[in-house]
Amino acid sequence: MTDTIELTSNSVEQTIALGEKLANCLHAGDWVTLDGELGAGKTHLIRGIAQGMGADGHTVASPTFVLMHEYEPADQDKPLLIHIDAYRLERPADLLNLGFEDVAEESVLLIEWACKVSDVLPDDRLQITLKHLSDSSRQITFTGYGQVAGRMTDIESATRPRK
Repeated sequence: MTDTIELTSNSVEQTIALGEKLANCLHAGDWVTLDGELGAGKTHLIRGIAQGMGADGHTVASPTFVLMHEYEPADQDKPLLIHIDAYRLERPADLLNLGFEDVAEESVLLIEWACKVSDVLPDDRLQITLKHLSDSSRQITFTGYGQVAGRMTDIESATRPRK
């Protein structure tokens, strides 16, 4: 069973398209944690996930100052997306005080700067790390933890470029 996948994106458009494909593998209750330097493409990937889930991708912006955004998918059968930016949180425990707990099981949680709150993250999650390779290229690594590791084959099938 694969628990880590590495891909390369050569443009913003490819990163968004990758997020759209990944969206097909996400379920209510999933935690998706993202890390990477400033400008690595975390928000672009989340924009793609939102579009793939049927939400308006044009409304996706990093919630750096408000800490959390919700994106409602057009299809009521798809889960709510909760987008959190942990960059400005002072302590990991502050994540748990943002008020998403009551809808977490029916939502997909997308957390940027997850390294800042790693002490309070669940064992079951998809960790995505983005790394600059050049001005336009990014290495994107997906790592499944806990029960998500059992779904990495599906995630790999959905996200690998078609030849």
